[in-house]
Amino acid sequence: MKRLLVWMMLVAPTPGWAYPDESFCTALAEKSSAETDNGRLVQAKSPNPQVQEFAAMMVKDHVALTERLRALLGSKSSRLPTSADAVGRAVNVKLGVLSGRLFEQFYIRSEQRSNEDMLDLVKKEIASGKDGKLKAFAQDILPIVARHLKTIRVLASGEAV
Repeated sequence: MKRLLVWMMLVAPTPGWAYPDESFCTALAEKSSAETDNGRLVQAKSPNPQVQEFAAMMVKDHVALTERLRALLGSKSSRLPTSADAVGRAVNVKLGVLSGRLFEQFYIRSEQRSNEDMLDLVKKEIASGKDGKLKAFAQDILPIVARHLKTIRVLASGEAV
Protein backbone atom coordinates (compact mmCIF):
# COMPACT_ATOMS: atom_id res chain seq x y z
CA MET A 1 0.00 0.00 0.00
CA LYS A 2 2.84 2.34 0.87
CA ARG A 3 4.50 1.69 -2.51
CA LEU A 4 1.25 2.43 -4.31
CA LEU A 5 0.94 5.75 -2.51
CA VAL A 6 4.54 6.70 -3.35
CA TRP A 7 4.03 5.68 -6.98
CA MET A 8 0.84 7.74 -7.22
CA MET A 9 2.65 10.78 -5.82
CA LEU A 10 5.42 10.41 -8.39
CA VAL A 11 3.21 10.06 -11.44
CA ALA A 12 0.30 12.28 -10.46
CA PRO A 13 0.14 15.65 -12.22
CA THR A 14 1.21 18.66 -10.24
CA PRO A 15 -1.82 20.50 -8.83
CA GLY A 16 -2.68 23.62 -10.80
CA TRP A 17 -1.54 22.31 -14.19
CA ALA A 18 -3.27 19.94 -16.50
CA TYR A 19 -0.85 17.12 -17.28
CA PRO A 20 -0.47 17.80 -21.05
CA ASP A 21 0.29 21.43 -20.25
CA GLU A 22 2.86 20.55 -17.60
CA SER A 23 4.51 18.11 -19.98
CA PHE A 24 4.61 20.81 -22.67
CA CYS A 25 6.11 23.42 -20.33
CA THR A 26 8.75 21.05 -19.00
CA ALA A 27 9.78 19.79 -22.44
CA LEU A 28 9.79 23.30 -23.91
CA ALA A 29 11.98 24.63 -21.10
CA GLU A 30 14.43 21.73 -21.42
CA LYS A 31 14.61 21.95 -25.21
CA SER A 32 15.03 25.73 -25.11
CA SER A 33 17.84 25.36 -22.61
CA ALA A 34 19.56 22.85 -24.91
CA GLU A 35 19.13 25.15 -27.90
CA THR A 36 20.65 28.01 -25.93
CA ASP A 37 23.59 25.98 -24.59
CA ASN A 38 24.35 24.39 -27.95
CA GLY A 39 23.89 27.64 -29.83
CA ARG A 40 26.38 29.45 -27.60
CA LEU A 41 28.93 26.67 -28.06
CA VAL A 42 28.48 26.72 -31.84
CA GLN A 43 28.79 30.51 -31.99
CA ALA A 44 32.13 30.23 -30.22
CA LYS A 45 33.43 27.23 -32.12
CA SER A 46 32.17 27.37 -35.72
CA PRO A 47 34.18 29.18 -38.38
CA ASN A 48 31.16 29.16 -40.73
CA PRO A 49 29.26 32.49 -40.67
CA GLN A 50 25.98 30.87 -41.77
CA VAL A 51 26.13 28.33 -38.98
CA GLN A 52 27.11 31.03 -36.48
CA GLU A 53 24.18 33.17 -37.62
CA PHE A 54 21.75 30.29 -37.19
CA ALA A 55 23.16 29.51 -33.74
CA ALA A 56 22.84 33.17 -32.73
CA MET A 57 19.20 33.16 -33.86
CA MET A 58 18.56 30.04 -31.79
CA VAL A 59 20.09 31.59 -28.67
CA LYS A 60 18.19 34.86 -29.09
CA ASP A 61 14.85 33.24 -29.87
CA HIS A 62 15.04 30.55 -27.18
CA VAL A 63 16.11 32.94 -24.44
CA ALA A 64 13.14 35.14 -25.37
CA LEU A 65 10.80 32.16 -25.61
CA THR A 66 11.80 30.92 -22.15
CA GLU A 67 11.38 34.39 -20.65
CA ARG A 68 7.88 34.62 -22.17
CA LEU A 69 6.98 31.17 -20.84
CA ARG A 70 8.20 32.07 -17.35
CA ALA A 71 6.23 35.33 -17.40
CA LEU A 72 3.11 33.50 -18.56
CA LEU A 73 3.40 30.92 -15.79
CA GLY A 74 4.10 33.44 -13.06
CA SER A 75 4.60 31.66 -9.74
CA LYS A 76 4.37 28.25 -11.44
CA SER A 77 7.55 29.06 -13.39
CA SER A 78 9.66 28.03 -10.41
CA ARG A 79 8.82 24.43 -11.30
CA LEU A 80 10.33 24.72 -14.78
CA PRO A 81 13.64 22.97 -15.42
CA THR A 82 16.60 25.30 -15.84
CA SER A 83 18.82 22.92 -17.76
CA ALA A 84 18.68 20.82 -20.90
CA ASP A 85 17.24 17.34 -21.00
CA ALA A 86 19.53 14.32 -21.35
CA VAL A 87 19.47 14.43 -25.16
CA GLY A 88 20.38 18.12 -25.22
CA ARG A 89 23.22 17.58 -22.78
CA ALA A 90 24.52 14.64 -24.84
CA VAL A 91 24.49 16.75 -28.00
CA ASN A 92 26.38 19.48 -26.17
CA VAL A 93 29.03 17.02 -24.97
CA LYS A 94 29.49 15.64 -28.47
CA LEU A 95 29.70 19.14 -29.95
CA GLY A 96 32.38 19.88 -27.38
CA VAL A 97 34.66 17.15 -28.71
CA LEU A 98 33.99 17.41 -32.44
CA SER A 99 35.63 19.95 -34.72
CA GLY A 100 35.64 21.12 -38.31
CA ARG A 101 33.24 19.72 -40.83
CA LEU A 102 32.12 16.87 -38.55
CA PHE A 103 31.24 19.42 -35.86
CA GLU A 104 29.04 21.45 -38.19
CA GLN A 105 27.44 18.42 -39.83
CA PHE A 106 26.56 16.98 -36.43
CA TYR A 107 25.17 20.32 -35.25
CA ILE A 108 23.01 20.75 -38.35
CA ARG A 109 21.68 17.19 -38.20
CA SER A 110 20.96 17.44 -34.49
CA GLU A 111 19.21 20.77 -35.06
CA GLN A 112 17.01 19.25 -37.74
CA ARG A 113 15.89 16.53 -35.32
CA SER A 114 15.56 18.94 -32.43
CA ASN A 115 13.46 21.41 -34.38
CA GLU A 116 11.24 18.67 -35.79
CA ASP A 117 10.65 17.50 -32.21
CA MET A 118 10.00 21.07 -31.07
CA LEU A 119 7.49 21.62 -33.86
CA ASP A 120 5.68 18.39 -32.93
CA LEU A 121 5.65 19.45 -29.27
CA VAL A 122 4.12 22.85 -30.07
CA LYS A 123 1.52 21.35 -32.42
CA LYS A 124 0.56 18.79 -29.79
CA GLU A 125 -0.01 21.54 -27.22
CA ILE A 126 -2.16 23.47 -29.68
CA ALA A 127 -4.24 20.36 -30.37
CA SER A 128 -4.53 18.86 -26.89
CA GLY A 129 -3.49 21.42 -24.28
CA LYS A 130 -6.01 22.22 -21.54
CA ASP A 131 -4.84 25.68 -20.51
CA GLY A 132 -6.09 28.35 -22.92
CA LYS A 133 -3.18 30.70 -22.26
CA LEU A 134 -0.61 27.98 -22.95
CA LYS A 135 -2.44 26.92 -26.11
CA ALA A 136 -2.39 30.55 -27.27
CA PHE A 137 1.31 30.78 -26.40
CA ALA A 138 1.98 27.62 -28.41
CA GLN A 139 0.03 29.06 -31.34
CA ASP A 140 2.06 32.26 -31.06
CA ILE A 141 5.44 30.50 -31.10
CA LEU A 142 4.51 28.05 -33.86
CA PRO A 143 5.76 30.35 -36.68
CA ILE A 144 9.06 30.88 -34.83
CA VAL A 145 9.66 27.16 -34.44
CA ALA A 146 8.60 26.53 -38.06
CA ARG A 147 11.06 29.23 -39.20
CA HIS A 148 13.86 27.53 -37.26
CA LEU A 149 13.13 24.22 -38.93
CA LYS A 150 12.89 25.79 -42.38
CA THR A 151 16.18 27.66 -41.87
CA ILE A 152 18.12 24.62 -40.69
CA ARG A 153 16.75 22.57 -43.60
CA VAL A 154 17.91 25.24 -46.04
CA LEU A 155 21.30 25.30 -44.32
CA ALA A 156 21.55 21.52 -44.55
CA SER A 157 20.48 21.31 -48.17
CA GLY A 158 22.66 24.24 -49.26
CA GLU A 159 25.84 22.43 -48.37
CA ALA A 160 26.77 25.26 -46.00
CA VAL A 161 28.99 22.79 -44.22
